[in-house]
Amino acid sequence: SDSESSSSSEEESSLEYDQEELDHKKEDDQERSTSKKEENPYLVTKGEGRFREDRTVFIGQLPKEATAPQIRALFSRSGTISRIVVMKFKDTGRPMGSAFIEFDQVEGANNAISRNGESYKGKTLRINMSSQKPSKSSGANLSRDKDAKLVYVGNLNFKSDRAELIQFFKNCGKIVNIDFPRWKDSNKKRGFAMVEFLDSKSIKQAVKLNGKELDGREVIVELRSDNRGTKKNSGNIVGQKRKRQSSKK
Repeated sequence: SDSESSSSSEEESSLEYDQEELDHKKEDDQERSTSKKEENPYLVTKGEGRFREDRTVFIGQLPKEATAPQIRALFSRSGTISRIVVMKFKDTGRPMGSAFIEFDQVEGANNAISRNGESYKGKTLRINMSSQKPSKSSGANLSRDKDAKLVYVGNLNFKSDRAELIQFFKNCGKIVNIDFPRWKDSNKKRGFAMVEFLDSKSIKQAVKLNGKELDGREVIVELRSDNRGTKKNSGNIVGQKRKRQSSKK
């Protein structure tokens, strides 16, 4: 009987030990499962491992048609890029309009996030470190700051290009960016541009060029925040030009 009770107690202790092991295993599996869920699959590439957070930025509000080579060309001036991942919907495979960029150096990432709010193909880019989310309030403040350095240039000749606009505004100050919005279906220019200056003081000089001629057209130059309703102004300028032309005939 003693041997039976001893054998029974050993079996019970063995069962308790096995149950304890199973509990630990379940906890480990749950932890691994949770970490997998939290881990962004876009920040891991085969053969190269995880992106380094201290030098990886998130780019949001990209044009849906933007490709990895185009994004690389856009951000190469910020620093040497090691990897780019364009985010896509799993079900359709279509781009989400966002991407992750890993730079070789931390400085590259810092340079990139300093360009938050930059205009690209009619879109205002949202750029932040991959581990952070931009706040709505900071985005609103950024938008107001950016508007103070932007001018709307309307009634443009469709042949007018970046070089001609730089020449047109040469006495106003340094230009940071020029964006020519295009129609999605045809990719043709829409006949206006957004010009961003380095200094908001340049805007005063720029708007003085309103009504001046560029490539045979009297262009509209207005503050970015005041360009609503410019179709009416544009029509007046074009109409005046047509009246002069008809009077010459």
